[in-house]
Amino acid sequence: MSSTRRDNRGAKPMRQPAHDPCHPRGTPDPPGFLRGDSLKEWHRVVPVLEQIGKLTDADRSILVGYCVAWAQYDQLQRQVDGLDSPVIESTRGTPCLHPAIQGRDRALAQMLECSKRLGLSPYDRERMKPPVGQPDRESEIDVLAYGDALRDM
Repeated sequence: MSSTRRDNRGAKPMRQPAHDPCHPRGTPDPPGFLRGDSLKEWHRVVPVLEQIGKLTDADRSILVGYCVAWAQYDQLQRQVDGLDSPVIESTRGTPCLHPAIQGRDRALAQMLECSKRLGLSPYDRERMKPPVGQPDRESEIDVLAYGDALRDM
């Protein structure tokens, strides 16, 4: 979802249209396997993404990944909160971090990566915009790449 891409020479950044004609805006349906906390998070975050105006059906897999990671993170954080100590003894007798903490950290990393791609933070939304000073009109390359679909927006 980068706001720029490189042409064949790799030298000149080209502006993407504000609305991707290949993936029109729309609200994807949640997959049937989402349940519990992951489905609740889907219903919480979809209206936020619709308000931002960047949500398309093509975002479904990233959105699913975000919601599943959120549910895992939430469940593991509750488990971590109940631990007496973050350190346990490994099978070799050495101290190591509790597996719930490791799993929680992996779920958090996945959740944050998906949230970046969805533009859930102000910083990420700003990075998704075209660079300052870019003309708002169609560039010649946009017309070549997207044709009439660009004009219909």
